Order: sequence, then structure tokens, then C-alpha cells
Amino acid sequence: MPGAYAIFEGDFGGQLYAVVPVSSIRCDEAMLQALLAALDRLQRDDPSSAGLSFETFAPGDAIAGGMGGAVASPTLWLHEALRARAIRSAVAAVVADRGALRALARLDAERR
Repeated sequence: MPGAYAIFEGDFGGQLYAVVPVSSIRCDEAMLQALLAALDRLQRDDPSSAGLSFETFAPGDAIAGGMGGAVASPTLWLHEALRARAIRSAVAAVVADRGALRALARLDAERR
């Protein structure tokens, strides 16, 4: 059964940063935009090319995008470069609205 997903991307879709099932999002859109900005600063640092979109996919569907695309997963999906930074818990905290501001600060600290 298809579900809605939030897709965080940079480079006008040339890199997918994260894919999150909408059903797991507890924060507001302003916090999602702040998360997008933080992820973009870690990867491309070009806010003019970053975007957040919402699309419908079936679980397991491939999501087209640069750098290998993504997969519609029942849980948070992160690009491998971001997984290597061990920031999954911070991204999940923002999405779940659990200590979101502290988690965003952690993401910004990761950049340094």
C-alpha cells in the first residue's frame, strides 16, 4: 500500500539526503525546513538548490535522484555519506520532535 514520504534533497535533486515516512513525522514544517538546511550544510552548503517535497511511494520503491537515489522505507532512510557521519539519531530526534533544537545543534556541530 502506497504511503506519503518527505524527501530532503540538495543540488536540485542531484543528491537525496533523507527520506522519511510522513506517518512518523511529529514536528512542524518549519522544523523540517531547519532539518533540510542542516543536512544541506553537511553535504553541499548550497541552500538555493535544497528542497523538501512530499511524494507517494510503496514501501521498497526506488526513489530516483542523483548519487544513487533512495528507497522508500518504513523508517528513516539516510544517504550513505550522512550515515557515515553517525547522525541518524539526531535526524530522527528532529523528525519525532524529541529534543529537536538540541539535535539540530548537534548536526551543526558535526559540520565543524
